Amino acid sequence: MHIDGFIEIKRKHNFYTIELLDKGKHSVYTISKQDVDFKKKNIGIKKSFFLSHSSNDKEFVNRLAVDLSNQNLPVFFDKWEINVGDSIVEKINIALESMQGLILIISSNSINSNWVKKELSSALMQSLSDNSIDIYPILIEYCNIPLIIRDLKYANFVESYENGLTDLINSIRSKFIYG
Repeated sequence: MHIDGFIEIKRKHNFYTIELLDKGKHSVYTISKQDVDFKKKNIGIKKSFFLSHSSNDKEFVNRLAVDLSNQNLPVFFDKWEINVGDSIVEKINIALESMQGLILIISSNSINSNWVKKELSSALMQSLSDNSIDIYPILIEYCNIPLIIRDLKYANFVESYENGLTDLINSIRSKFIYG
């Protein structure tokens, strides 16, 4: 009689060796620590890029969400994620707690939005406390950029949507692996 399942995991340098017994067959797998860390980040709560925006900019944000999704970049877009009967505050809170990054849509509408201010504050606190969140500002109209993020380079969608989108995607892909 044999018992199938996990035998042992060993770590040596930046690699893990996993031994399994499957239907009586002994198998050994080696994976890098980077692969394990990346997969651990994506297990459980769906990790995505939070689209922080004013509801007055929904048309632009809808186009952006579709374009990012078409590039296999996971986004939290309230229009797609919050259903009738859901607690808006709870859904947004969960998304903010589990986000990989905040894509901040900057416009005259968003800089005056209380929701956007709270979402940005949440991202800044996470970024300062454990450096786990990246903030990706994107400019969709010339306006007064909040002082606290003026040092961050923004993707300029005012001059060219396509160039702004390319800059944003390249920036995200330089930090994360998406296919």
